[in-house]
Amino acid sequence: FFLTIPKDLSEAARIDGCSEFRIFWQIILPLSKPALMVVGLFQFMATWNDYLWPLIVLNKPENKTAALSYARNLKAMKDKRMALNVLQDAATYHSKDPELMGELGRLALEFDQLSVAQRALDIADVPEKPDWKVISARGTVLAKQGQHKAAIPYFERALALAPNQPSVMNNLAMANAMSGDAAKAEE
Repeated sequence: FFLTIPKDLSEAARIDGCSEFRIFWQIILPLSKPALMVVGLFQFMATWNDYLWPLIVLNKPENKTAALSYARNLKAMKDKRMALNVLQDAATYHSKDPELMGELGRLALEFDQLSVAQRALDIADVPEKPDWKVISARGTVLAKQGQHKAAIPYFERALALAPNQPSVMNNLAMANAMSGDAAKAEE
């Protein structure tokens, strides 16, 4: 914004003998008040939201929708540890909810909490409503436990639901290779 203020104003003030500070204080700053007020308002709103979201979710972890939204926002902001904590709190109230348990399981898997991930993903894997991410994550849990042969059917199921998903194809190839079937891994 400051670059759009005409240089003629500051040059005229310099000719009149104003110091750089006086030019800024009496010319540039008054012209910038509307823009600075908008920036201040946006910053206030962002800070308020940073305060309000945790207040809502942490005071009412039984609100599944708020907890999921807050955890997803935290993940997007790379605060995955806090997102995991929020999901674990919400899971105490919604331990049978597939959507919540899927999020919890996949995030626990990122932190190598394999037993938490396995329990959550077992609940999240609903045959009537298959989700390739949950199914692939279940295979990943088994693969991380060294059970590569047992992981293959999960990766194949996930690949059937998401045929062009590179992560699933890679996991399937790795599981085949680790279980000793190099030929199938290269398919």
